[in-house]
Amino acid sequence: MQSRTFYGISVAIVVLVSLYVLVWAGLRAAPALPPILTDIFATSTLGSLGFMDINTPNGTIHAVIASTSAAREEGLSGMPMLAKDSGMLFVFPNAGSYGFWMKDMNFPIDMVWIGADKKVRGVVFGAATSTYPNVFYPPAPVPYVLELDSGGARDHRIATGTELVF
Repeated sequence: MQSRTFYGISVAIVVLVSLYVLVWAGLRAAPALPPILTDIFATSTLGSLGFMDINTPNGTIHAVIASTSAAREEGLSGMPMLAKDSGMLFVFPNAGSYGFWMKDMNFPIDMVWIGADKKVRGVVFGAATSTYPNVFYPPAPVPYVLELDSGGARDHRIATGTELVF
């Protein structure tokens, strides 16, 4: 019973984040989210999530910010897809060698390890869903990790040493 409840909550969180990302990407030029979405996220466990544009050598990535333990733990797990030019930026309180895995992922991703100076320390290109339970670690301690749809790092010309602006 507890497992079914946890699964239901997880699915609800994924649906809300997906909806929020899709609406935000479509309305990012608008000054604010529609009141209905603002109300939903103000009362949800993901209410502390924010959004940030990350400028790359080849365009802008619209990222959901995962800065709470719960948001970082959930990540992109269970999401059916990730829109082009979208991602999730994991923000940690301190630089560290945080491990990432592909548990409950439905699509391959690129993982971008970013230092405090906003320079890319390393990239995992095309981490497949089949790699679970393997864990991916940064080449050096980092405070930021950016997850993109597989091919997103290449499309935005992100590689080790690239400086991102956010």
